[in-house]
Amino acid sequence: MLPVRHHNLARELLTFGLVGAFNTALSFAIFNLILGIGALSANAVSTAIATASSFVLNRNMTYRHRPRTSLRRELPMFAALNLIALGLQQAIMALGKVTLSVHDTDRLELNGVRVFAVAVSTVFLLLTYRNLVFKKAVPDRFVELTAPLDVEIEAELIVAGAQVEVDTSA
Repeated sequence: MLPVRHHNLARELLTFGLVGAFNTALSFAIFNLILGIGALSANAVSTAIATASSFVLNRNMTYRHRPRTSLRRELPMFAALNLIALGLQQAIMALGKVTLSVHDTDRLELNGVRVFAVAVSTVFLLLTYRNLVFKKAVPDRFVELTAPLDVEIEAELIVAGAQVEVDTSA
């Protein structure tokens, strides 16, 4: 069986996979529904919609066991990383269209190129979500070790502040 220390990671990967499968299906459905607007435009729109769903589901399901940071920090970072991933997808799709001579009417070929593009961006997103957006908590031991230093520094600042007040009034 899986060692106990890897249970959270296994649950995270499984949930990330399920959330990702749902959002990928959503994105591919939208992509194929609106493919008439052009492959790259359809990719951008469908990815944006799936990204919104991904944020909600990953924040509330995949990484729910991690301590929350502010939405003002998580959401812009999530959006920025997804824009980078979209850039990767767009580049791969554009390159695939040119090198494989795929046209916007070649639905099967476009979906094949998109599968590869989504796979590449998914690896990027998994690594960045875990390490940048939904970060692990600082270990309690670290906090316990640094707490006395924080108190000491705070006391020195108070003493320094009091000395400055005395020096300025003299």
